[in-house]
Formats: sequence, structure tokens, C-alpha cells
Amino acid sequence: MGGVGKKTTLAKAVYNDEKEILKGKKFLVVLDDVWNDDYNEWDDLRNLFVQGDMKSKIIVTIRKENVESMMGSRAINVGTLSSEVSWDLFKRHSLENRDLEEHPNFEEVGRKIADKCKGLPFSSKDTCWVPESEWKPEGFLMHDLVNDLARIASSKLCIRLEENKGSHMLEQSWHMSYSMGEGGDFEQLKPLYKLHQLTTLLLIDTDYSPPLTKRVLHNILPRLTSLRALSLSNNWIVELPDVLFIKLKLLRFLDLSRVLIEKLPDSICVLYNLETLLLSHCSSLKELPLQMEKLINLRHLDVSNTFSLKMLLHLSKLKSLQLLLGAKLLLGGHGGLRMEDLGELHNLYGSLSILELQNVVDRREALKGNFWGKNHVDKLSLEWSESTADNSQTERDILDELSLGQLPSLKFLFIRRMHRITEVTEEFYGSSSSEKHFNSLEKLEFEDMLEWKQWHVLGSGEFPILENLSIENCPKLIGKLPENLYSLTELRIPRCPELKLEAPLFVEAELFTSQLKGMKHIVELSIVGCNSLTSLPFSILTSTLKTITISHCRKLKLDLPVGEMSYSNMFLETMALYECVSIDDISP
Repeated sequence: MGGVGKKTTLAKAVYNDEKEILKGKKFLVVLDDVWNDDYNEWDDLRNLFVQGDMKSKIIVTIRKENVESMMGSRAINVGTLSSEVSWDLFKRHSLENRDLEEHPNFEEVGRKIADKCKGLPFSSKDTCWVPESEWKPEGFLMHDLVNDLARIASSKLCIRLEENKGSHMLEQSWHMSYSMGEGGDFEQLKPLYKLHQLTTLLLIDTDYSPPLTKRVLHNILPRLTSLRALSLSNNWIVELPDVLFIKLKLLRFLDLSRVLIEKLPDSICVLYNLETLLLSHCSSLKELPLQMEKLINLRHLDVSNTFSLKMLLHLSKLKSLQLLLGAKLLLGGHGGLRMEDLGELHNLYGSLSILELQNVVDRREALKGNFWGKNHVDKLSLEWSESTADNSQTERDILDELSLGQLPSLKFLFIRRMHRITEVTEEFYGSSSSEKHFNSLEKLEFEDMLEWKQWHVLGSGEFPILENLSIENCPKLIGKLPENLYSLTELRIPRCPELKLEAPLFVEAELFTSQLKGMKHIVELSIVGCNSLTSLPFSILTSTLKTITISHCRKLKLDLPVGEMSYSNMFLETMALYECVSIDDISP
């Protein structure tokens, strides 16, 4: 009977008729989590059990010392679990049958959660993670009557307008969203100049919305000096006036995603209270103001898919920055970042592009980038520009020191224009102690590696979930690809003429044949400009393969040996052959 308090009156009424049943009998009663310290109520409850056998027991669990004095007996203090035992209990209930070694990130977070339970076993069990499939939104449901009451109470403070309907309620509103629609005009909201109390404004654009006029941007928005949150996302805006933000110094949230501006006005740098700035999918945005470091409270910056933006200057000076999405960083040169600047950015999320890596001079400088600490980056692009220096060792050292194979969240990796590198060695994968390298990688692309000759393959289960592999314009690459790419669905090898892909069909499978055997889920195969390819082993092609594209493979022949499967038995849907001059005939 948990939480004894006002329930004692009810308990007395319920158990009053049970006195005769308990009379002379031995019983055990457990009162759990008792907080009531009223003597009279305890005396009433005690009288319910006085006629029982003297050997009867009543166990009471308490967390309040005053209740102990009401019991009239000595308390037994139960100790808490040790840190290790608490972690073991939490781990057993949260991970269930999963292997902790397959989820190394869980331990650090899990131990912190277990420590917060302060050694209490029930707390450790109750705070365990619930599988997503078993989650129910019961804690977020609201009764219809409560929902109606909440909407009535907030109706004057929060308003949602469509076109110009309901604008008479604006003067009382603090939070407003406005969908202009086809016939709406933001300027026609007559009380707009009087909205000194407005703290939230969301201008929602639709397919038929007219563009925001200069009058709105120059004269109306700057007067809303109480704004804390402003969204102009997806509106037809090509230029923001410099006067826009001068008086909006209370602004904490600004969403300019999907607008057509080429640059931000310098006045944005006076928003000292700004915490969130969203600039994603701004296709025309090319630069940020030079004084961005003045945004001393900026915590969240999103520039993902803003492809024309190449320089993010002085980001290391944004000391409050906790979340950076889609960063594209330029190293060296005039105004570029240093590797140590990159190393100080500990909260990079999402995509990260690093340009002009040829400006990194040696292995020691590469270490300053602290790549092994970029645990939340899931898409990484590394680009070198044209370099006249013949220093392949430096490029290889840089690539090795990045320890890319140890990034736990990395899903997409693009490496381009390393013109001087000749080898990708074992150090590319990172620490040899890791059982699986590139554990989360789904897509890997190498492009324009003009001197690359050899890819050292570990053969220890690297790339366990790789789905897409592309090697383009690597004219000197020889040797073999990683084996046992069981998850691979797409393989592209254009303009790699020296890559050894040939293999006999009836002797021990090697190179290309052995690699194809390991690709159990491949859907699309594209081979371009591989002059060493002489035959295609149809007999070992997986049934998942739907499309084959082969171009400029001058020695390739498609003669099928006697007794092998015919084309009609294959699962192919599309087979495209271009400039394969040795193919004389394709038999039906």
C-alpha cells in the first residue's frame, strides 16, 4: 500500500471488517514508501492489526526520518549499490542481449546515467532505455477538455493567421505565425506597427505567396524590437537591409534557411543575444560577415547544404558554439583557417567539408586538427587543389594522421584531388586495435587521384555496411579492392584503366571474381575505361544485380563457356555496353 497518508482513513474503512479474520492469525504486511508522520493517523492504522498473532510482522519502507520516530522501532538503513554494480545493473537492463563492444559509445553515456541514479537499484532499472518499438506517447496525451482549456487560455497570446483573416486580434498577441497565401499581404496587417509586445514571428511562405517587399524588411520588421524569435525561412528574399537587425538586439532565434541572399548584413553581428542561426539550403549565400565572433552567445549554427559558402571565419572564437552543422572550411591562404582552429571546434555535427588541404605542411600540423574527436560528423569531404610540389609522402602522412576509420558516426566519405599520393596505407584506417574500421560508413568515393597506385586492404572486416563505392579517374591504380563487401549495392569504377579486374572463370577465383563473390547485395555495377578487363564472370554474379554498365573496356569479351547459365536465366534488367570493341556478338 504505497504512499500511506490520506489513505489511512480509507484503509481503516476497508480493513475494519477484517479484524475478525486477522484475530489470532500470523500475518505479514508491507507498507511501502510511507511519508505520513501524523501520530493520530498512525494510531488508527495500528489498531487494525492489534488482534493478530504476536509473531506477525509489519515492514515499513521510509525516506523520511520523522516517520521512523512514529514507528517506535529501530530502522534498518539499506546501503546503495557501488558504482560498478550500479553500472552492471543498468547495462544488463538497457542493452538486453546486445554486445557492448558493438556499441562502444553506449558505455560513456550509460555510466553517466548510472552515476546519476546514486546507487539506487529501482532508479537504475526505471531509467533504462526503452526500445523505440515499445515507446508509447502516453505522457504526451492531453485530455480533450484540458486541450480546449489550454487553447482558450493561449488564444490571445498565440495567434496563427492565414492571409489577412483575424488580424483584429493582433494587438493582444505575443506569438504569431502568418501564412500569407495567394491573397495575403503582410503589409495589410494594419496594427502591425503597434505590435511592440510581439516576441515570436514566423512568416510562413507558400507556393502562392508574394515576395516580401522592401517596406516590410526596411520599415516594419526593424520596429518589432521585442522579438526573440524570427523566421523568414523559404521566403523570396534576395537581399536583407543592413538596418534590419540594428534594433532587434533581444533576438535569440533567427531562421533564414532557404532564402536567396548572397550575403548577410553586417548588422547581424550586433545580435549579442542570438543563440540559434539557421542558414541551411541558402543556395546563393557566399560569405559571412567578418565580425561573426561578436555573436558571443551563439550556440547553434546550421549551414548545411549551403554549397556556395566556402569560408567560415573565426569560428574558433565563438566560445559558446555547441552545435555546428554542415561546415565548409578553407585551410591556409589569405583569411583561411589553421588546423589548430579546426581542432578547437569540438561540436561539429552533420556534414563537414575541408578545402585546400595542400596547405597543411606536415604530419604534426595534421594532428592539430583533432579529427579523432569529431565523433558526430557523419559526412566528410576532403579536397586538395592543384599542387606543383611533388610531395606524396606529406599527403600520405596527412591522410594517415586523420584516423578516419575511427570516426563512429561517419556515413559518407569523399576524398578528391590528392594528385601526389601513391598509396593508401593501413594507417588510413586508424588504430589497429579496433576490430572493425569505418564501422558506420555507407558511401565511399575517391576521385581524381592521379598518382594513386596501391590501396592496402586489411581484410579484417573493414567497411561492414558499405553500400556505395566509387573510384573515379584514378588512372594508375592497380591491385584489388576490399573483399567481403557484403552490403555493397553500387560499384562504380570509371577511368581506372590499370585496375586489375580480370580473372579466369574455371580456376581459383582471385581479384575481381573473389570481390564480386563477397558483394551479396550489389544492385548496380558500372565499369568505365578498364582496359585490363577481359571477361565478366557471369556465373558468380548475385541475383540482386539489376544493372550493368560497361564502357571503354577494349579487351572485354562476353563469350559464355559451354554449360554455363544463359543470359535468359540472369536477373539483369539493364545491360549497357559502350565502346567495347572486342565484343563481336551477344548471343540470345
